[in-house]
Amino acid sequence: MKEPWHIRLGIWAGVALLLAWSLLPIYWTLASSLTPTV
Repeated sequence: MKEPWHIRLGIWAGVALLLAWSLLPIYWTLASSLTPTV
């Protein structure tokens, strides 16, 4: 069963968004710990 390309694109966009959403707090804490607080 082959899905249309726009459905596949939507699935990949959702996966990428979910991944970015889960990695954002980790990146944020890393960046805030590396940069000196003013």
